[in-house]
Amino acid sequence: MKKKSFKSKCCNADVRVEGMDDFDKQCTMYHVCTKCNNPCDVIIKTRRIWAINPKTRIVPNKKRLFTDKELRKLRSEEDF
Repeated sequence: MKKKSFKSKCCNADVRVEGMDDFDKQCTMYHVCTKCNNPCDVIIKTRRIWAINPKTRIVPNKKRLFTDKELRKLRSEEDF
């Protein structure tokens, strides 16, 4: 399982998760900054999504090399 690396908003340092037990076996979780040792909010990085499809925007390489099969075909179709 991949470890999430959240950063605190106050110091931009790593945070640790702590919790308090409530009455009905529920737990209130909060994040504590490792630098200032105070409860703080975390920076959540949102995943960026392309507005356009990048595959349709790729320009093909015009200086591509021919394969051996394509070279044989080109040479056989030449007119002298």
